[in-house]
Amino acid sequence: MAYDEKKDVILWSGRVDSLMLSVQKYADGAPKFQVGPRVIVKASGEESFVKAGRLTAGEFEYISTAMPEIKKALAA
Repeated sequence: MAYDEKKDVILWSGRVDSLMLSVQKYADGAPKFQVGPRVIVKASGEESFVKAGRLTAGEFEYISTAMPEIKKALAA
């Protein structure tokens, strides 16, 4: 079965500094929470995506305060 972009649904998304967060589901699958990627800006001004890696205290705090929204999206 080939990937169908129309079946990929973003239920919730957020961003703290360069870190992207989202709750997504594909077709009838279970919703899943994704941490990352990070968006960095190269010297040329072009955006690039890299793995999330470790979280800063501020990023962790953001996720902690957003947890009720994230849990709600995961229950959808």
